[in-house]
Amino acid sequence: MRVVVDASAFGAAFGNARGLAARVIAVGVAGQYQIIISEEILNEVRRLPAKPHIATNRGFDLAAANRLIASLRPTVVRGPLKTPSARVRDSEDEHVLAFALTVGADIILSQDNDLLSLGNVDGIPVMGVQLMAYTLGIRH
Repeated sequence: MRVVVDASAFGAAFGNARGLAARVIAVGVAGQYQIIISEEILNEVRRLPAKPHIATNRGFDLAAANRLIASLRPTVVRGPLKTPSARVRDSEDEHVLAFALTVGADIILSQDNDLLSLGNVDGIPVMGVQLMAYTLGIRH
């Protein structure tokens, strides 16, 4: 299963190293699904540990976040990205949609309310961490 993981899902995982988001990301890293990210998404993920709402969280583990970031490899797309039918207000979110469509993702994993409100984009479901956990059989 090919899953484009938005930076917001990584942010939720970084914010609580023992939480559900961290477990969902961990099973992807372990190979239960394929984490697919673009260079743009990876750059956003690299900036997350410096954000105050993450860095000051009691559950934040900087060493674990840095190990995960170091393990991520972006998927390179040659040529232009496909244009999704859905539009969102944030250009970074538009990139996630276009990237997912171009790489043929099965799922978009996000904690971003703008993306989650879409539900489905051109046949690709947009799932939050809880629904993804359910899909993967991960218990709370």
